[in-house]
Order: sequence, then C-alpha cells, then structure tokens
Amino acid sequence: ATRAAKSAFLGLCEGLPSDASGIRRRHFDIANNSLHELIGAVDLADAIGALDAERAAELMSLAVRLKRMLRALPR
Repeated sequence: ATRAAKSAFLGLCEGLPSDASGIRRRHFDIANNSLHELIGAVDLADAIGALDAERAAELMSLAVRLKRMLRALPR
C-alpha cells in the first residue's frame, strides 16, 4: 500500500509539468493504476483485520477524491 501510494503521487508529479498530452496521459494513467492498487491493498487490509475499519473508510474517501482529481486533469 505504501509503495502504491508513493507511485500514485510520483506519477501525478511527473505528469503535471509536461505540456505533451501523450506524456501527461501516460503518467496520469500510471498514477490512476497505482491508486487502484492502493485501494485494493486497503480493502484487503480491512477485510483481514490488519487495518481499523474507520481508518480504511477514511483512506477510501481520500482515494475517491484523488480519483476525481486525476480524472479532471487535462490529458
């Protein structure tokens, strides 16, 4: 989950400064894929009791916000 969160953040950071739409799209897709990997890890951690359900819900809420931001960025 930690690695996926870092990858989502770094993908976003790499795509933002680029003016080339193909490069932006590639990096934003990487960020989006990593975000979904993170969501899966949080869901699994919640399911097996490795993460408090309240904390998992908070993380899922933040993940949805990030997903909406990623989708709204010009590609």
